[in-house]
Amino acid sequence: MFRNISVILVAAMLSSCASGPRLNGSELSEKINNNIVIVDLIEKPVALAERTKAQAVGKFVVATVVSSVASSGNVNTKPGDMTALQNAAKQQMEFGMALNQQLQQSLPDSYKVSSGAGVDLAIAKKLSDYYASKAKPDAYLQPKELHVRVGAVQWELGYVSFLTSQNYALNYNFVASLVETVDGKEWVITSTNCLGVTEKEMPLEAWKADDYSHVNSEADVVVEKCYNSFVRNIG
Repeated sequence: MFRNISVILVAAMLSSCASGPRLNGSELSEKINNNIVIVDLIEKPVALAERTKAQAVGKFVVATVVSSVASSGNVNTKPGDMTALQNAAKQQMEFGMALNQQLQQSLPDSYKVSSGAGVDLAIAKKLSDYYASKAKPDAYLQPKELHVRVGAVQWELGYVSFLTSQNYALNYNFVASLVETVDGKEWVITSTNCLGVTEKEMPLEAWKADDYSHVNSEADVVVEKCYNSFVRNIG
């Protein structure tokens, strides 16, 4: 659920930008070299989410209880009265759906924690330093401003296996888009993702130890990997 919500939020961030012809290779390099690239500020850095087994078990129990309630057959109708039977069955199903909705609201897929926040901000800062260090184009080229926007689709501690492992790993998915304004409208020149799962796996409590120190150290690895990926794919 968290991932779906995150995807929607990132999509909303770019919804005001039309998708024109995507550039790559020499065309993209020329576009960047002849203009000034600015990395946009991230006002609300991403926070770490946790997707725990306890939540998954809770949702499984909820689904089982609702299924049992909906199909319990506790219906007081006269034998042969099909209309009354159908109405009663419908009421049972509606009750089950209402119970499911209420219980699901108390069992979120993920929740945010304070440590491990700001990975997208760290990536954006490295990109900003990189583009600031590049040679500026000559004035006769009449350079324009191009903007890089970094967003987080996923940054979470999630269990590796529901059945066979007690370990958790960091799941990440960050996106960087190069945007240009033409005639008052924003156009996405190119967009690329950096996603994966960290190699380090350990129990959830181990990740939380020492104020999430292992999360922070792995975050440094992810920042470096995504920074290099974005530079390689955008230019």
